[in-house]
Amino acid sequence: MEIKVNSEIGKLKAVMLHPPGKEITRLTPPNMKALLWDNIPWPERALEEHQNYVKQLEERGVKVYLTPDLLKDVIKDKVLRNELIEKSAAYEAERLTPETLQAMQEYMKGVNDDQLIDIFMGGITKQELYQETHEVAFEDLADHANEFCLTPMTNIGWSRDPAAAIGNGIAFSRMYGRAREREPLYVKYVFKYHPEFKDLDYHVWYGISDDDQTYLEGSNVFPLSKNVLAIGFNERTGFRTIMKLAARLMEKSEITDVLVLQFDNKKLVEGDVGMFVHVDTFFTMVDHESFLFFPHIAEMLTVYRLTKGEGGKIKTYVEGDLFETLKKVLHLKSLNLIEVGGGDSYRAQAEQWGLAANVFTIEPGVVFAYNRNTSTNKELRKNGIEVIELEGNELAKVLGGPRCATMPLWREDL
Repeated sequence: MEIKVNSEIGKLKAVMLHPPGKEITRLTPPNMKALLWDNIPWPERALEEHQNYVKQLEERGVKVYLTPDLLKDVIKDKVLRNELIEKSAAYEAERLTPETLQAMQEYMKGVNDDQLIDIFMGGITKQELYQETHEVAFEDLADHANEFCLTPMTNIGWSRDPAAAIGNGIAFSRMYGRAREREPLYVKYVFKYHPEFKDLDYHVWYGISDDDQTYLEGSNVFPLSKNVLAIGFNERTGFRTIMKLAARLMEKSEITDVLVLQFDNKKLVEGDVGMFVHVDTFFTMVDHESFLFFPHIAEMLTVYRLTKGEGGKIKTYVEGDLFETLKKVLHLKSLNLIEVGGGDSYRAQAEQWGLAANVFTIEPGVVFAYNRNTSTNKELRKNGIEVIELEGNELAKVLGGPRCATMPLWREDL
């Protein structure tokens, strides 16, 4: 096992995934927007869909690590167990009274390991804590606008986001929104303390320094080659994050160019998740010269190229067309552009909403994709791409596809 991701398409060796669990059973019509969902999934079917994906990855020779299993190994150490309880509770310090916060920590310390993993992922409501301890403060019980003592991490199934492997290093994220803010904590503990990860040799590009406080989410991160990183710039990934990453990568890795894709996350109605949460909702690399993209995004993108200037300073260039820029920096002789929807504007919009662009490449020209996106999958096959279809009707209800669900840890170099 090693941490090495120098492309989006190199043959996949190892990944980290998180199966749907208690956290998605917390979703209701009143709270789903606050918990960053646009619809309510069928939990049992969502788990079946995910288990089928894991099975197919393993049949292709990929080592699959599941975060709940890894975390359960970590908390066998009582010191680490108590640290995680205290750090998890600390996220709620501004939302709960000290009395309730203390009662929650004591309760969590008394449950077994399986129950604790469920609480880490699925949270705990005020009513649940009250029924177990009768120690919830009146002020908290009377605050009906805040139903949880510990917020459920309803999006943790999108394993791409809490961290991203870039080259021989990891960038730990800082997540957008209350429902996601704790996710990187647990991934950090896995990398730092799990027996299969703690002795690995890798850089940490972001997320360890106390100064790393601006947003970063892994679905905006695209290692395109040893020398080129693409990264999305929107509400989920900040300007200061990008500049720090670029500087650190150019100093200690082979990265020479960072392409910054600036875009807005279009909201259909106020409070929804949005159409373009991350870059991988509209763009993916699927083969050496082939890219899948949502055609209506092209005019909405601003593309910048960051390179190392004199004295280690970052130099910025405003680029034009994204694909001409990719052709230049990746030194490609030609490009094969595959459109979501296969040229049909209506199907493009419908299937983009169904995560058609969010395919996951496991080796050059081989992708996992949701079977519901029939026009796009047909277009991929017409362009020589092998499409392994997955059932994903329940998983797609939060606008996440196979790429969102998968954190690559190790790919073969091209």
